[in-house]
Amino acid sequence: MLESGELDISMEPSADDLAGFEASPDYQVLIGESPVIFEVDFRVIHPPLDDIRVRKALAMAIDYDYHIEVALAGYGKRAQGPLTSVFPYHNYDIELIPYDLEAAKELLAEAGYPDGGFTLKVAYESAQDEKVRALEMIQTNWGQLGIEIEPMGMDWMAQAAMQQDVNSEPDVYLGYIWPGMTDPECLREFYHGDQMGVFDSNASFWSDPEVDRLMDEGLMETDPARREEIYKEVQQLIADAIPAAWVSENPYNIVANNYVKGYVYNSAYHQALDVYDMWLEGKP
Repeated sequence: MLESGELDISMEPSADDLAGFEASPDYQVLIGESPVIFEVDFRVIHPPLDDIRVRKALAMAIDYDYHIEVALAGYGKRAQGPLTSVFPYHNYDIELIPYDLEAAKELLAEAGYPDGGFTLKVAYESAQDEKVRALEMIQTNWGQLGIEIEPMGMDWMAQAAMQQDVNSEPDVYLGYIWPGMTDPECLREFYHGDQMGVFDSNASFWSDPEVDRLMDEGLMETDPARREEIYKEVQQLIADAIPAAWVSENPYNIVANNYVKGYVYNSAYHQALDVYDMWLEGKP
């Protein structure tokens, strides 16, 4: 429909199609740095994921570069902690967990699982390419650690309901940090203790009293310098606990015919087109 001119714009086309459109003089591939992070959430209340060594081992067995190159077709970049780098107060000092299968095996052995020997149920959206490819990658990599994966494919509404339910089966959820605002206070719904079970965002069911205290302080703080200190510390404390593996900062891509003018991506209005400032010029 895009190629025939029946559509002017295709929002979030398949990542596999982007290179072909970029190579054509008839189309624009317009890429915005979005606030969305793809993550692998560990439900920390499920053994053996209650052991930080196991969580770190699993995080070390995720091939982050592979995910960006294959699942995102090279569009996107490695996530550094739970807050996207497009936001103010992003903590650039958070140390990235490396992809290192041998080190992961050593950590599992230290935690009492020298040959893996356990099964993890993984919830994911079976109709979403990125999550399917991520599942395939962790099946392979975690399998090399002796861990069996039981995939639980479903639609988003079913997954969201499970993420909200403290008694749900999955041990791991493939999902997103999808902020509701362009401010670091967005982390509250994902990691503050008073949000567990209220919404579906805290799939890990992780919280920490110090993080809760700092978030409460940050909510009321009016001094920008102090807010920056607070939210950088919040990010570091969350990253240190490894309730999730933050895989990639996902761009927001659209393909438009060349006669589409005036499009500008705005991270505060993700997945939206400000059509009032857009126009068509020379459409056949």
